Amino acid sequence: MIRRFLALVFVVTMSHTAWASSVEANLSSQVLLLARLSGSKVVPAVQTQAEGLVAVLLNFQKDSAFITGTVTGMTSAITGIHLHRGRAGENGDVVLDLSSSLQGNVVAAATKLSSIPPAVIAAALKGELYVAVHTMLNPGGELRGQLEAETDVQLSAMLSGEAQVPPVTTDATGMVVATLRQDGKKLRIWAVFSGTAQVTAAHLHRGASGTNGDVVADLSGMIRGNTIVGELDASSFVEALLRGEVYMNIHTSAYPNGELRGQLSTTARTQLAFEVWLDGAQQVPPISTMARGVGKFWLSASVDTLWWDIYADGLSSTITGVHLHRGAVGASGDVLLDLSASVQQNGWIRGSSTSVSSALIAALLSGQVYVNIHTANNPNGEIRGQVWRLLREGFVASFDGQQQVPPVTTLARGTGIVSIDRTGSSLHYEFVLNGVVPQAVHFHKGKRGENGDVLFDLSSSFSAVAMAGATASGYWTAEDMPAFDAVTAELFFRDSVYVNVHSALYPNGECRGQVTRQYAPMGISTADNGSQQPVQLSPNPVQTTLWIRAESAEGSLLAWRVFTLRGETVLEGTAEYSAGGYMVDVSSLPSGVYLLQMTFSSSNRRALPFVKQ
Repeated sequence: MIRRFLALVFVVTMSHTAWASSVEANLSSQVLLLARLSGSKVVPAVQTQAEGLVAVLLNFQKDSAFITGTVTGMTSAITGIHLHRGRAGENGDVVLDLSSSLQGNVVAAATKLSSIPPAVIAAALKGELYVAVHTMLNPGGELRGQLEAETDVQLSAMLSGEAQVPPVTTDATGMVVATLRQDGKKLRIWAVFSGTAQVTAAHLHRGASGTNGDVVADLSGMIRGNTIVGELDASSFVEALLRGEVYMNIHTSAYPNGELRGQLSTTARTQLAFEVWLDGAQQVPPISTMARGVGKFWLSASVDTLWWDIYADGLSSTITGVHLHRGAVGASGDVLLDLSASVQQNGWIRGSSTSVSSALIAALLSGQVYVNIHTANNPNGEIRGQVWRLLREGFVASFDGQQQVPPVTTLARGTGIVSIDRTGSSLHYEFVLNGVVPQAVHFHKGKRGENGDVLFDLSSSFSAVAMAGATASGYWTAEDMPAFDAVTAELFFRDSVYVNVHSALYPNGECRGQVTRQYAPMGISTADNGSQQPVQLSPNPVQTTLWIRAESAEGSLLAWRVFTLRGETVLEGTAEYSAGGYMVDVSSLPSGVYLLQMTFSSSNRRALPFVKQ
């Protein structure tokens, strides 16, 4: 696989080469934000079994915003759904009313990104926007969830002797940029340093700034000259890592207790972070040089300022220029931004710019920007590095019965998201379904309108909500069996994967959702389509008496049976024709969603959902 090939190249040569992973080659300019809704997040907290999910897709190139979501298990009728301004734990004003886009328990809306106030977008990218769902019994909000970007986590540190405990006197310096995979299990490390005595070991230690602590990971096997490059399992110390209580220590013959140290910390409060690894192999054509570089970029939440920290060592001659260029891996392009004025001593290139155009933003998000460091000996560039985002590539799925092949008539609806990290090593999924209790759920291979084989079983990650819904959350990674890999990732980018939800009544699938990056919200169909259906139920919702009206071609009704969404029979019987239909007494049923199965003398068997109020 391409990803495994890249990993090997990193370890052996520390070069990224001119290849890109399947995900990197398909990056778009969109940002996926996700809110997981629960009553515990409402301020003050609300006791409810209800849950929900709302996803927001922002596309900076297409000037579009798509909002989709589903809630389930609500205590009473929904009276409103809004986006509010406020951090977690605090209440704030409404900034966007989504109530008019709500149909039943599903919300779907599309608008221009430019029509949303910049302050609202900035708040979303800073994690200061939340979704609230209000109901009759909980007018102040029954569900709430903070919008957060689907992203891996960037950590970095400047390496110095001064950070040692106690400090040491040395001219050595360096920089480390690390990426924590969203599931918290894998940590990728890129580090460059210079000026040290002979390096004898390198470790990650647990300890806050100014304190020493035990080793949590040995990096010595990742050392190649003046670089440290590799990936390790971080699951045993991930919480300390996110609290800023892990540091890198580089030990040398002159300083066996450590000559360079840096406290790993997350990038400033924004969700638009980028990373870069520079070497001669990425130049077009490649350059033979011992020089290496590492760096990070980050955009302000208002997407009008770009900052950067880059550290380079081993250059053959003086730096004559540093630029951001437009271009994919293996291609050359025009200069987008000149960073030359930010070149400092001792290998540092540090600065910021407010010359941030929409073209630059879109190019950064889609992986179409590279850094080029030009030197006197190599005026066209000595080392180069592609600028990669930490944001995961986002997909959405809208569930209903009409996507089944053949279609199924059901009240079941749902919303889901999928995100993939840029190395193609992990997939994250979140789903909320209403009106169905799954018996099994899978990722299947197949485009819209066709059925295909199972790719991955999601069934164990689903849990029921009240009596009429379900939620799921989990990861599919390179460590699983079957493994998530570049070939599978490519299927998602070709819109060739769907999620199928199987129930007791519909074992072949009751509702289905195509996983896609497309923006157009799907129409939300209703279960009762009037005269188009050979059998109709009315009224629906119902309180006491449900009438079955059928076309004459169906013949007489021989028997009927009422099922819960779990497939349990709760009522059954026969009925005589009267006043143009058949009467079924459902007054004894608790409130909820049910399925009525009918057997006719024509040998036809029909099943339709209804809501008991």
